Amino acid sequence: MTPRRRTAGMTAGRMTNAGMTLVEMLIAMTVFAVVLLITSSGIVTALRVNRVVEEATSSQAKLRRIVEVQTQELRGAVMGAIADFPVRSDGDSISFGLLLGDRGLTVENRPGVSWGAANNTFVSTSDPDQLDSFVGHPAVMVNGDDQALVIPVITGAPAGDRLNHNGCKISIPYVDHTRLYRLRAVGIRYDSDDRTLYQVEFDAGERDIVETPIAFDMTEVVFRYEYASGGDTVVLDTPRRDARDRLLTTYDEGGSTYELVRLQLTLGTEASEGRGQRTYVSHVEMRGQGNDFRLSSPQMCDDDPSRGGRGGPPDDPTDPPADPDDPGDEPDEPEEPKEPKEPGNGGGGAGDDDDDEDDDDQPGRGPVGAL
Repeated sequence: MTPRRRTAGMTAGRMTNAGMTLVEMLIAMTVFAVVLLITSSGIVTALRVNRVVEEATSSQAKLRRIVEVQTQELRGAVMGAIADFPVRSDGDSISFGLLLGDRGLTVENRPGVSWGAANNTFVSTSDPDQLDSFVGHPAVMVNGDDQALVIPVITGAPAGDRLNHNGCKISIPYVDHTRLYRLRAVGIRYDSDDRTLYQVEFDAGERDIVETPIAFDMTEVVFRYEYASGGDTVVLDTPRRDARDRLLTTYDEGGSTYELVRLQLTLGTEASEGRGQRTYVSHVEMRGQGNDFRLSSPQMCDDDPSRGGRGGPPDDPTDPPADPDDPGDEPDEPEEPKEPKEPGNGGGGAGDDDDDEDDDDQPGRGPVGAL
């Protein structure tokens, strides 16, 4: 009996040390593969979600940066007004002006009825260098009735009391306390064809409008204009204009006066993997920006043919800054024929007047400041 127990024990021991069978190994590998598949799919899903979140965060951050930069400049718009230079203010573009920090120049009324007929403006300043700093830059004229005129470029400073703006005739009336300021003309324009957002600015050095891309792959850029009167609010896709297509920051309708109170800027970009569009909306307050008053109707140079229009291009030599009908220039014109009648008299006041006339007849040839 005893030997049989030993044989059974030895047999059991041999069976215990024999290892896994093929079936057991296949089962173990199958379980391991299932666990690995579940784990790896979870990891892949987590990585994909993380990438989507990062892209969404990046897109939102990009839109937020664009909005912050542009709204900061919009908040500095001259006296809470928008403009049509360098681009037309519309549903997908907007222009505004930023004062360059100087105190401006006092504008003097022209003699007779020549205001608005000539391509130059008389100013008062104790520092002639201040006139030179205007040359080559846009400017804005603001009269005492809070009306403004955007001048695309000051073309010259031929004398110490005037600035030339060839191609631009003044279309706002002269009122006491009219002043002229240097202007940084800035615009934002969206091109839906290449899905690019551009910043448009007048380059003083090139004396031309320059576009700089500031955002790519934009699916939507929309400007909306919110006017309010008391508790009534109207949101328009384009800014309100008068019959002459001039921008209005205030207008009357139904016995109420509506005022442009804020701008709504919507930016959109395409989400990754066809997950739709991500948008960012910002509101820009146009009131309460530290201005004592607001411009009621920013204008461009007069383009009404019945009043002589804008004049020629800025570099047109046939478009002199001194208008022939300007009574202020009439005393200078007869001086040329007087010279032959006074032989031997080569000096004196007539010669000085002739020098002034020569300077006045050469637009844009005055001293040019740092551009």
